[in-house]
Amino acid sequence: KTWAYFEQFVVAADHWLPPDNFQEQPGPAIAHRTSPTNMGLAQLANLAAWDFGYISAGTLIGRTSDGFQSMASLERHQGHFYNWYDTQTLRPLPPRYISSVDSGNLSAHLLTLRAGLLALPDQRIVGDRVFDGLIDTLDLVADSVPESGKADIRRLRELMEAACRPRAATLSLVRQQLESVAGVAVTLNAGSSASPDDEPSAWLAALLRQCRDALDELRHLAPWLELPVAPVELREFADFDGIPTLRGLAEDAIRRLAEIDSRLEREMTDEERQWLAECRSSITSSRDRASGRI
Repeated sequence: KTWAYFEQFVVAADHWLPPDNFQEQPGPAIAHRTSPTNMGLAQLANLAAWDFGYISAGTLIGRTSDGFQSMASLERHQGHFYNWYDTQTLRPLPPRYISSVDSGNLSAHLLTLRAGLLALPDQRIVGDRVFDGLIDTLDLVADSVPESGKADIRRLRELMEAACRPRAATLSLVRQQLESVAGVAVTLNAGSSASPDDEPSAWLAALLRQCRDALDELRHLAPWLELPVAPVELREFADFDGIPTLRGLAEDAIRRLAEIDSRLEREMTDEERQWLAECRSSITSSRDRASGRI
């Protein structure tokens, strides 16, 4: 629920800078101003959301980069951010002053963020946290629906847990599990008659968004998973053993490409040669994307 604040309000309309607060009563209103403390908290919220499995590493890096670009464009005094900025115009708000407390907060936030980002290359590109995050969100759906709808949610939760166990040992199995969960999320959304502003509908949308984000991450980093079924003689090239880290993805591509090039020198059918060439192209893309992200 805490992450939902940052996901909903730290958006392009505010230059990816966090509004200071959202007022619910007497009427909804967003405070379109931000401070160094707010900016640091928003950056760490992105990292925490990844830790809990609510966003992919690609989304984490994208949101981090967007926020940094806006921060870099803000007017400063001797390197220090002013204490308040308009998030829509990016102008410092009067009276202009520097807060040593806020500057210190931001420094601590950035030091923590740095450690988290430096750890990313050695984390598996998709792990248990993704499924744990999906179950968290489904639990929020269950908490928000009326009693009459809880039985259906409980049954769907059982289906989701069954789809997630045992935890997959390969990327192709992870994709199958995520697609199964996404199917559950689509079914839930289709059966919802509430308005988009309704709390159950909001959490259902979040559930589907998490599924799609995780699947997009897999397609981006492991595009060979989208290839047609490999010819029998080439099944060994169809998947990685285990679930690689980002660094492992980049490094192991060198070996895999060498093996493919060696196989391409042998006699094979046109179908096999075409599939292997497509596989080589996808592994090259995966290597370049992993290296670029690192």
